[in-house]
Amino acid sequence: PSILLGSVLAALARSIEVREARATIVAPASDKGEEGIKELHQQVTSILNFQSPPADVFAEQLAFNLLNNDGDGSSELPSEIIARESSEIAGIQGGVSVMSVLAPIFHGYGLTLWVRSADDATTDQISKAIRASSALRLARSGTKAPSPVSVAESDKIHVGGIRRDESTPGGFWLWVVADEMAIDPAAKVVAVVETLLGINPQH
Repeated sequence: PSILLGSVLAALARSIEVREARATIVAPASDKGEEGIKELHQQVTSILNFQSPPADVFAEQLAFNLLNNDGDGSSELPSEIIARESSEIAGIQGGVSVMSVLAPIFHGYGLTLWVRSADDATTDQISKAIRASSALRLARSGTKAPSPVSVAESDKIHVGGIRRDESTPGGFWLWVVADEMAIDPAAKVVAVVETLLGINPQH
């Protein structure tokens, strides 16, 4: 999830000054590994057969439900880790806040992202910033917004539904989805190192 959010913020930060970012990450069962995928399948099967679903991996029912992904009681919450790592990837100091939820889907991530620019950026500036990134793909105007199913096995992070927040100057909403293969952990490490060393991957 950190590379998902960090890649989008990094693309925006190359063209505009991102003052704030607020994101809700919708994570799949695969976020908990193969055990999570198996348990979601078992939960669905059990419920459809009017049986009590197993809850060893998720601690409660995920099938036909949504769960707070910060519910494990760790000293540093998963959402806080994502916020910190994505800030490092994008080269943004603070101003990034994240909520992570688990959804009853097997694969693929969704992300609702609100950003506010220091200056009053335009929708065209946001679109151009996304198009300039080799890691991102902007949905064509007039087409359906991308979904985890529609981007399955894609190695790109897909962005659609860019909408100006009329209540906040410089504010925008974005809808982002990606398959797991687009957010490989190795790519995250490379992005963090490039940021720390001041390397611009566009050159």
